[in-house]
Amino acid sequence: MQAKRYTIGDKAYSQNKLVLGQIAQIVEYLEKENIEFTNVSPVGVIKTLGNQGLARCLAIILVPDGVSIQNKNIDELEKELFWAMDGEAVMEIATDFFYFNPVFSLFKKAKELMANVLAGMTAGVQENGSEKSSETSATETSQKETGLPGTSQ
Repeated sequence: MQAKRYTIGDKAYSQNKLVLGQIAQIVEYLEKENIEFTNVSPVGVIKTLGNQGLARCLAIILVPDGVSIQNKNIDELEKELFWAMDGEAVMEIATDFFYFNPVFSLFKKAKELMANVLAGMTAGVQENGSEKSSETSATETSQKETGLPGTSQ
């Protein structure tokens, strides 16, 4: 998957799959602003973030030509994008974001993984519970027969 290139104002930017540093920056911003998504689609994300939040996230996602991803000034870039981007560019970049970072696919995989883990845990608890019940019954029977705890005949 090749990076997607954009011209916004008089500057060139690119977007690619998010790297760990970008994910951390986005998560940190969303947590700080207490933003939760109920609709994870391009339009839903744009509505939830609002103008300033959108500019911040785009400043994290987009990389200006000639600047390394870890050395870009996000605060400065946020201000530039806020005043330079039009609605069409916002929709294009948001749509491309979901292409590069298939959020629905990731959520689906995480949900399936959690279901499998829970199913395994439930099966383990049921197995351990029935084994423990058998052991407890045998111990209780031995204790009743001898009158001494922990002994058997």
